[in-house]
Amino acid sequence: MDKELVIFDLDQTLVDTSMLEALRRQRQWNTVYRDIDKTRVYESIKESVDFLLNQNIKVAVFTSSPKSYAQKVLNHHNLNYDLLLGYHDVRHRKPSPEGFIKILDHFKVESQKAISFGDQHTDIVGSEKAGIKTVGCLWGNLNNNLLIESKPSIILESSQEIFDCIML
Repeated sequence: MDKELVIFDLDQTLVDTSMLEALRRQRQWNTVYRDIDKTRVYESIKESVDFLLNQNIKVAVFTSSPKSYAQKVLNHHNLNYDLLLGYHDVRHRKPSPEGFIKILDHFKVESQKAISFGDQHTDIVGSEKAGIKTVGCLWGNLNNNLLIESKPSIILESSQEIFDCIML
């Protein structure tokens, strides 16, 4: 793999957090934090992330969720990463490229040496505006049409395909 950096979205890409979505929209954070144990990591995700880290490929998680929430989810599932950017770490939310550019700058990596995985069109559009190759992740998305219409470089139907994708 010629990539030096892999960027993942969190919710519905790395972890199925769909059962918390209504509570998050209602800002019931105490209940959300209590129920994090109801979330689950998608199949092959932990192995894929650990493989990347073992190959000295940087792993960033960029989420539109609050960082404290993201840290709790990632820690609960023992998902390792090199950098986490959350909602409050950027002035402009996805689909702005700001967060993606911030990650590239942090690691001093050229955009051509990065790849981004996400389940929303905002992940794809923001990544592409930053010059990053994009992977649309269909397994956790309820509205695949919008994701597909955003024309990611690659579309994966199963989280198990991530490992094969990163080996390209």
